[in-house]
Amino acid sequence: MAESSEISKGPSSSESSSKQKTSDKFKDWYDDWIVKLAGDGGELPSVTGMFGYIGQSPEPGRLRLYVDPHLLQCIEFDSEHVVHRLAATGEGSALGGSFLWISNEGWSTATTLWRQI
Repeated sequence: MAESSEISKGPSSSESSSKQKTSDKFKDWYDDWIVKLAGDGGELPSVTGMFGYIGQSPEPGRLRLYVDPHLLQCIEFDSEHVVHRLAATGEGSALGGSFLWISNEGWSTATTLWRQI
């Protein structure tokens, strides 16, 4: 017989438990990358997430994020604006790749490059 479980929506107004106890109950569910970007759940981070393949830029201090495996388009930005990187792994990522979160202020100096075929 299958077990059923009910997910609590947190303490009711009649409970004297604190918000911290509710958070602790779900701590094992938290994704590591969220904790690294959003911390303890305070302010929303001012970042933009992207997926691609990281390469060198000819300019020092900058990176290129190729957004397709044909290398037709890339975004070049200052490396200091990378807030977090998560490598793509598993069978669905035969080419590798990375998830990058770039601070929103970094977009003012970003450049998009296109190659025509």
